[in-house]
Amino acid sequence: MVKKVGFIVAAYLLSTLVWSCYEKTDCPKDIDQLFDLYFYETLKIKPELASSLGIADVKSVGNITNKLTDVSIEATERDYALARKFRACLDTYKTNQLTPSQTLDLEILKWYLDMVLEGEPFKYHEYLINQLFGVHNNLTTLMTNYHTIETLPDAEDYISRLNKYEDKFEQLFEQLAIRKEKGIMPPRFILETVEKEMWDFIQVPPKNNVLYTSFVERVKPLDTIGEDAKERLYTQVENAIQKAVYPAYEKFITYIKTVKDSATVEAGVWKLPEGEKYYQYCLYRHTTTRLSPEAIHQLGLREVERIQKQIKAICGTMVP
Repeated sequence: MVKKVGFIVAAYLLSTLVWSCYEKTDCPKDIDQLFDLYFYETLKIKPELASSLGIADVKSVGNITNKLTDVSIEATERDYALARKFRACLDTYKTNQLTPSQTLDLEILKWYLDMVLEGEPFKYHEYLINQLFGVHNNLTTLMTNYHTIETLPDAEDYISRLNKYEDKFEQLFEQLAIRKEKGIMPPRFILETVEKEMWDFIQVPPKNNVLYTSFVERVKPLDTIGEDAKERLYTQVENAIQKAVYPAYEKFITYIKTVKDSATVEAGVWKLPEGEKYYQYCLYRHTTTRLSPEAIHQLGLREVERIQKQIKAICGTMVP
């Protein structure tokens, strides 16, 4: 318990230090520079996002495609510190000195950062274990779809990322420990589904795993890499899957086994701490409106009725 409290205090002090450093940084006079700065600062701390956008190099950092996004507690605090820094900067610009396009960009970024900061009280509410966008799915999509391999360094970066799986999963365990303390756990059926997905993923030999086969498919046709180098790369990928990826998955499966029996079958976020407020926030985040859940539900019912009437008017008796 003492160790955990010390860890949380350290995370808080780190976030405070980061914020104090940001406060000493002057906001750019040119708002377009601020937009660029926010974009690149975000990519620096989210290299997986950079890869999904097809960006390999980030200003002042260089290549980041050999890294995975840090999801530690400290990283979470840095994310909010970054949002506070840029949100404060936006208030220093006068709209009467901006172009219409800059004003629109300003308002959009304000809305986005306000939305992010409004969700800070719910920073641990997201289910990190889920069957749609869990780490096991996101990382596989990153490596097979988003990580571009056109050169030898690209291939080596791919292997470097595979070898970072265990570190990434350890960071997730820190996050999951806090969520468990707060009573924020996915329902049992999600845990069981993810457990099966992860188990199926590691049952095949490394050479049959999609992380290996997709790598070979992209490297094999490259004329810029010699055949001996290709064979070396294939072996390194196989070893990384066997010694880094699979052990990370095995630890995650073990974790799920230890918690799934205590999980409930209830799926609604209303069961979470401040669940109703969190649900209202999620509606705002996804719809950009402040309508109540009931108002949105009634709106949906009215729209369904309106559309059905139009369909029946067009199709006549063909529609029941």
